[in-house]
Amino acid sequence: MKSTSSRSTAIMILAAAAIFTLLCAHHAAAQSPAARSKPAPTPTPLTQVSTDSTLTGDGTPASPLGLSDGAVAAAKLNTPAPPASGQVLTYSGGGLSWQNPVVSWR
Repeated sequence: MKSTSSRSTAIMILAAAAIFTLLCAHHAAAQSPAARSKPAPTPTPLTQVSTDSTLTGDGTPASPLGLSDGAVAAAKLNTPAPPASGQVLTYSGGGLSWQNPVVSWR
């Protein structure tokens, strides 16, 4: 008789756990989306761009931002060494470097 009582107790515990799980799932589904997650704040649009002599334009559709002539110089490219005469700028997956151009004859 004791085994029947233990089995009945186990079944009642499992049934109670299943009912509890269903109630929790129902409660979570009944909450509104606003209660479950907080919306991201609306970003403030950019209304002004500060520029210096290296940029042209003001960032508006009528005057988009651009680079001034001479704005990009070899020293600003963050290469390991400055270029020698005739070298070209290359990228090898790890960074920029100056190399001699490869000439191929066909």
